Amino acid sequence: MALFDKKDLEEMLSDIKTELAKKSGKKKIVYVDASSSTTVVAGSSETITVQPPEGKIWRIKDAFLRALSPSSSARGINYFSVGHLSTYWKVLHVQSTYNHEIRVRCTVPTEYDEIVPNSESLFSEILRNIKSSYNYPLIIKYFNSTDTDQTEIREIVLWLEEEDEAT
Repeated sequence: MALFDKKDLEEMLSDIKTELAKKSGKKKIVYVDASSSTTVVAGSSETITVQPPEGKIWRIKDAFLRALSPSSSARGINYFSVGHLSTYWKVLHVQSTYNHEIRVRCTVPTEYDEIVPNSESLFSEILRNIKSSYNYPLIIKYFNSTDTDQTEIREIVLWLEEEDEAT
C-alpha cells in the first residue's frame, strides 16, 4: 500500500482540480438587467438580445420578466417570447390580454393568460435550461398587439451561469 505525505496529496488534489476545470469549465453567476423603457408602438415589438462574451456559454438559472398592461388599452394582447438564434427560434411564450400584466418570477409564470408550453413547471424547466453563446444569443421579444402604445417599463432580469465554451 502506497503512503502519501501531505505535500503529495495537495499536489494530486491540485492536479484533479485543474483537470476538472479544463473539462467542465469554470462556472460563475452573471447578473444581467436587460429591462427596457423604450415606447413600443401599438402593433409592434421590441427585441432584446442578451449575448455572452466570445468563448462563453450562458445558461439561465433564474429570471424575472414583467410587463404591465399598456395603460388605457381597450383590446388586444401583449406577450414575451424567449428563444435564440439570429433567425429567432421561439422556445417559450407568455401572454396576457390588454388589461392584465405579464410576470415570470423565479422562472415560473405567475401572471399571465396563456403560456407555451401549457404547464408552469415545464415552462420553468425549459427556461432554466436555455443556453446561449456568442454566436447564438438569447433573444427576448416583447410584442404589443394592443390598441395603444406601451410606455411602461418591461423588466427583464436574468441570473445566468457562465462557463467556458468547449474547445
